Amino acid sequence: MALEKLVVLIDDLDPTSPGPADAKSQGDDHLRNIKTAVKNCFPGFAGPVLVGGRASGVVDTYTLAPATALTGYVANTLVVWMPNVTSLTAAPTMNVSGLGARAIRSVSGAPLLPGDLVAGQYVVMVDTGTEYRLIGITKNYIDNLSFSSMLPAPPAMTGQYFLAYQNGAFAYLNTPVPGFLLQAQGIV
Repeated sequence: MALEKLVVLIDDLDPTSPGPADAKSQGDDHLRNIKTAVKNCFPGFAGPVLVGGRASGVVDTYTLAPATALTGYVANTLVVWMPNVTSLTAAPTMNVSGLGARAIRSVSGAPLLPGDLVAGQYVVMVDTGTEYRLIGITKNYIDNLSFSSMLPAPPAMTGQYFLAYQNGAFAYLNTPVPGFLLQAQGIV
């Protein structure tokens, strides 16, 4: 059998090649194709592409021992894991393969909120070279965003005001109104 067509990506590889009747001398050509496809599909990775597992450790000090231990931290490595306990502070850390603890931050690099890492729920993060950044957003972020999007525009008033909520709507008021479920006082 002839060598498969020019391989650029993994999908270009032919699983039936090399065939049993192919000359052993063609084996190195097949291996070159595999290497080319892997390097083209995972550019920019100088180390492991993905590690994962279930974390251990205590609250906010997580450890991960993948089946194949990392020999060093490498930027762009993805880590998929499941916390064993829910985070309680804004500064959780992860120590993979005993290489030393690294901060876990939000997708934007901001500190996390307590409860952002939930026991038993998968977490995906990327190594930036100095810390881990979550891939995606957390429930706390969504909760805060949802709440903020419900607020009306800030008041064009001075002095004391009340932020009130009733029947699914927020309003800024000059004085408290009986019957509103939530009223928070502020000064502009």
